[in-house]
Amino acid sequence: MKRLMLVLLCTLLGLSVILILGCDKDDDVTGNDDTTLNPQDSVMIEDVLQEDLFESPMRSLEVSWVLLNSILGAQMPKMSNPVAALGQDDEVLVIIAAEYLGYSDGWHVFDFHARVTDQSILDTVDIVGTDSVQIIVDGDPVPYPAPGTVIEGLKERAQADWWTNSDDTGAIHHRLEIDLAGDTLITINGTVDDYFNVHEEDDFGVCDVELGLDQVITDIVFNINQESGCPESGQIVQIATIDIHCVGEGANAGYTLDVSGVWTVTATVNEGEDTVTITFSNGVFSWTVVEPCDGGGVAKSGWID
Repeated sequence: MKRLMLVLLCTLLGLSVILILGCDKDDDVTGNDDTTLNPQDSVMIEDVLQEDLFESPMRSLEVSWVLLNSILGAQMPKMSNPVAALGQDDEVLVIIAAEYLGYSDGWHVFDFHARVTDQSILDTVDIVGTDSVQIIVDGDPVPYPAPGTVIEGLKERAQADWWTNSDDTGAIHHRLEIDLAGDTLITINGTVDDYFNVHEEDDFGVCDVELGLDQVITDIVFNINQESGCPESGQIVQIATIDIHCVGEGANAGYTLDVSGVWTVTATVNEGEDTVTITFSNGVFSWTVVEPCDGGGVAKSGWID
């Protein structure tokens, strides 16, 4: 089961899978063994921490684009929305409410309420917060570019709280820059700080998850004409503080899974190969995998029309 979470940069496994992977009674991924990591635990860490590494920043940039378009209209860059429709086709982003607070110190400032609905599982994520967007022309911020002006880039500062219809909660704080100066290339840099508090229940038991993610995005470059949706270059480094506690119920009583620690995930685009090399490390255990870029969570996944 893949839960929709607009700001979730990871996918939580269904409890059935988690409890199977963590079938030992006292399973601790940081463990007491300094030389061996249970391969089942490594699979879980990969699934939790590598999934959709780029989804959260792209979603917040999508909100910024929509809000900015509401005041600029025809003056927006003459290209398809470069931050629209990331992810599954059945995910729909709607701005429920927005208030333009004005232009201050080079920034257009908005209060907003956005909602993403996943039609496939009837899950929603509501985000309420403040978004500030800066328009860059000739190296400087401008309030309203003249008609025909080339907008070189956008800067975004977003902070918001979110919740799902199943009472999961969290918060985001993003500082992102998008370079639009090239005819076909889009470059994204920035930092992402996200927090998640998730409660999962199914027939197998109950899981509680706390997750803090600090991301640094460096020169992720997309070519809008690249059909594969893979970036051409760049790197994402993510520091994840994770605490997962799962308890089996009913026929699974007695099965537990406790995972905690700080993990560093480094995803580097392999230029010209449509793959991403991802390294996982917690200072004791470390391993590297090579994934197709869509499997490594950094594909644009259709976000350019």
